Amino acid sequence: MSIYRCRWQIELLFKELKSDTNWQRFATGQQAIVEGLVWASLLALIIRRSLARQSLPSVSLYKAAKNVEVWLLPVLEAYLHRAWSEIAGKLDWAHRYISMNALKSPQRKSKNDRTLDGIYEKLNS
Repeated sequence: MSIYRCRWQIELLFKELKSDTNWQRFATGQQAIVEGLVWASLLALIIRRSLARQSLPSVSLYKAAKNVEVWLLPVLEAYLHRAWSEIAGKLDWAHRYISMNALKSPQRKSKNDRTLDGIYEKLNS
């Protein structure tokens, strides 16, 4: 059952990638460009999940990913424009936004053993 739960978490990850990154269609047929877009999508997923997880441990990564254009793009724009004095303010605003809009919904029962971290912990014990 634990292995199936790991597999299910991976399926949910791929669903998020396909839903939120428009993997169904690419504007090019060149393999190198498509591969670059896939790697960029994976990198973007890691960045947004990492920032969301570091902001609040109780954040819903799915909810945070759905609003990435609201909270992450201003941070990235400040970084790209090298507006170093603005980045701290943008990160603070992103933290507040995530804390208000991306918290996990309360569960009726504990799902600690159904998350990847919980499954890994159980498998390694």
